[in-house]
Amino acid sequence: MNYTNKHGIKSASTIDALSHNDYDLKDRPENVYSCTEIIDAPKKQILARRHKEEIVVDIADRFWTMDGSAIHYAIEMSNKANGANRLSEERLYLRIQGSEVTCFTLNDGVQLRDAPWYNIVSIFVSVKFDQYDELTGTLEDNKRTSVWEVIYGLKVSRIQQLNIGALALRMIGFSVTLLRAVLFLKDWSRKDYRNNNSGKYPAIPYYEAEVPPATIEDQTEFMIERASLHNEMGKLDDDQIPECTPEERWYRGESVAVMKIGVQKAKKVFKVGNGTTLESANAAAAEHMYSLMLGDAKGRYVVEHRPGTNQRCLEYCEVRQFCHFGKTLVEAEETEE
Repeated sequence: MNYTNKHGIKSASTIDALSHNDYDLKDRPENVYSCTEIIDAPKKQILARRHKEEIVVDIADRFWTMDGSAIHYAIEMSNKANGANRLSEERLYLRIQGSEVTCFTLNDGVQLRDAPWYNIVSIFVSVKFDQYDELTGTLEDNKRTSVWEVIYGLKVSRIQQLNIGALALRMIGFSVTLLRAVLFLKDWSRKDYRNNNSGKYPAIPYYEAEVPPATIEDQTEFMIERASLHNEMGKLDDDQIPECTPEERWYRGESVAVMKIGVQKAKKVFKVGNGTTLESANAAAAEHMYSLMLGDAKGRYVVEHRPGTNQRCLEYCEVRQFCHFGKTLVEAEETEE
């Protein structure tokens, strides 16, 4: 990966920290995936591997990555300093071979390619969990994330990642009875907490969400499906790989909003899709706007069309320049501008 410094950061130590890659799997074989990769969009992960020498990222986009790494480091050092009876930052390997899933550990100093259980035909998933408490059977995953994940619920990928860790631990003999996502909220605001009336906004910039682990059978089936999907997509040329799903693209659907002039928040939003056309959404919005105007003679209202957007593709995907779908989106945006 290549880095730019568009904002002119001058501190050499900051630049080094932002561009430093201490990921211990960066020199892994092609058939080894990380836990987050195997549950992510195959197209994004395959293109990232194929074009890793061509990808360009600005170091300013790495601030939150460094911030998350700092939290992991602080907790790991605290566990060691306090002699806590917890397994922390340990790595296991799941091998998916046909319809069989097994788990292995790698001895210190041994290269993955030299492990007796490694081969070039199977799919391997590297599982590095944050901390596991053997006394309580609790597996935890620490994340630096947005307060919106508390309000709208845990991301599906968060639950999947925890369950992959639970599967690996169970397969080598540990009991896992509880999964906990430990969320450190980067955009929490005391003001927003005071002004929020829903009862869902957290009182502090921290939140814990607990979920029961999936069964070994269900999680094993999930791993086989994901490994097969990535393996099959990896045989295709770049432009032949199907585009990411709407969920993987963080697609925000098309809608029509009724706005009061001078007020940022919409009075009501009418979504397009699931049988609702743009024409019918416009009609419903207009009817709602007129009803508001009858009860508010001094207020001025407008109907605003909100096109659907693929947020991840346009703002957060570093491989969109190699993706046929991403390139189409960028070209359409440039044409509109």
